Amino acid sequence: MPMILPLPIGSYLLPETDDGPARIDWAGTNLHGQPQWAVRGNGMCLSRALEWDREPLPSSSLRTVEWYHQHRFLSAEEAYTHWQRWQRRVADDGR
Repeated sequence: MPMILPLPIGSYLLPETDDGPARIDWAGTNLHGQPQWAVRGNGMCLSRALEWDREPLPSSSLRTVEWYHQHRFLSAEEAYTHWQRWQRRVADDGR
């Protein structure tokens, strides 16, 4: 059996949907040393409000503290939970 390297996981591929591929990525740490995770797909980023928004470049003035608060999660599990909620909403909307 092949050995898996003891490296931290930095990205999870999500099951593909009609909206295309998506993944959960480790997105660094915030000013308080907390981990940040993002749900990303096709240049977009899922928000806590379950909306896909264009992700600004890291140097962009659009990446405000509020933007980070809305588009970053403290764990991969929290990010995955929001992605699942988005999937349920899409299914309930009949898309």
